[in-house]
Order: sequence, then structure tokens, then C-alpha cells
Amino acid sequence: MISTTAIVEKKQVASVDEYGAPIVRRLAKIGDIQEKDRTELQLQLAQKGKITDKASLSQRGVQTLKALSASDFAIESVTLYGKLGKLADYSKDDEEGFIWGELLEDNGNAWRVRFARTELKKVQRLFTEQVVISGDANYFKTKSPRLDAKSVDADKDRNYVAGFNRFRRNYRTIFGDRDPQEILKEIRG
Repeated sequence: MISTTAIVEKKQVASVDEYGAPIVRRLAKIGDIQEKDRTELQLQLAQKGKITDKASLSQRGVQTLKALSASDFAIESVTLYGKLGKLADYSKDDEEGFIWGELLEDNGNAWRVRFARTELKKVQRLFTEQVVISGDANYFKTKSPRLDAKSVDADKDRNYVAGFNRFRRNYRTIFGDRDPQEILKEIRG
């Protein structure tokens, strides 16, 4: 934590590794509090009464964190599948703002999801359900990725056997009665 804080303070952050990312995210929250309270974070590590390492987070470090908090890159038209959870409303009034949620993918990745206020009823119905969400993705150095949802629906259970049989029926003229393993070997080379 001390070394990550020192790197941020010296404006030497080119990228954040998997260990530093959670620290930088929390430092960004601390930076917001510091600006409001006009304080400065001081960290020290002492062993047997002697200070062995220290760092501080000044206004310069807070500005570095703000630069890191901007969207790193964006991808349009992304579709994600997972469980919808943690709905929240951070807006100051009822007319504007968004409804925020979290999507937990089956692989464990967590996404922040921003829904239009007009989708509130639909999103509430789907809360804690398996969903499919489409929208534009934004990636950040100091935050979890965000999906600006354009559509959200319940994720339907899939019948893979029926899908394979339908595929086989539709492409019988191309593949004939060939063994699926033989077709896969041919495709893979």
C-alpha cells in the first residue's frame, strides 16, 4: 500500500497491476474525502520503533488518481451474461441520473452496470436473476469495468441437444450423415 501510494504521488503510474488496482481504487475514494475535508493521507511503516517506509497522498496524488479514473478505452455493442445484483440509486433527484447495478459473470468477473431510469421496473423484476445485458463497455485503470446498458432481459435456458439437432437438420445437405467428431477434426485442421 505504501509503495503504491508513493508511485501515485510521484505521478509515475503508467499501468496498475492486479495487486495495485484495489489499492488505487480505494485511494481514489480517500482522495475524494481528502478534497472535501482538506486533509492529507500520511502512511508509515515502523519496525521496532523505527520508520522503515513512508508515503503521503497530497493534492498532486489526488490529481493523478483523477486522471487514472477516466475511461481507458471503450467497446461498443458488448453482450454479457450473468447474475444481476446490488441495485442502487446514486442520483440527487428523481428526474435525472441512472440506476446502478452489478453483474457477476459466471467466470467471477464483476461489472458495474448503468441502467436508464426508465428501465427501473424491468431491472427490479430481474434482480438476482440470470440475465443477458447488451450495451457499451468502458474500461478504467482504477475501477471495475462499466457497461452502459441498452437492453436487459432474462437469460433463457438453452437446450444444447435440441440446438445441435436443429443445426444437423439445417445443414444435412452440406455435412450429410458424417460423424460430428470427423467434422470437428476437419474444421480444426
